[in-house]
Amino acid sequence: NIKVSEPRWPEDQSDFKTTVTEYCTQMWVLTRYILKLFAMVLRQEEGFFQDKFPEDNMTVFRQLNYPHVEPGPDRIRASEHTDYGVLTILAQDNVGGLQVKLAGKEWEDVSLQKVAFSLTLVI
Repeated sequence: NIKVSEPRWPEDQSDFKTTVTEYCTQMWVLTRYILKLFAMVLRQEEGFFQDKFPEDNMTVFRQLNYPHVEPGPDRIRASEHTDYGVLTILAQDNVGGLQVKLAGKEWEDVSLQKVAFSLTLVI
């Protein structure tokens, strides 16, 4: 149940809207599956989160591209921030740069994988 803003689609790329909409739909399916797993880990019924994240919830899909930048002490690609919402699913490539910071700890690099999804649980 993906809601999109029609005026934002590029006119010169006919398959773009279809591809992005299908990708968003599959990410929603993956999110629902992950929430079921969270419920089971918490020893709750599989559908515990079902009513807390209904089909018409607000899902944010952002396509960001951070071009390669040589590392350096004064170079930051995205400043320190906290993700919002409950779950972030990030398609990661082999470029790297993603870091996480756990409470009371320093920033740590997320290990590079050739193709992977990184999950961030906001609690």
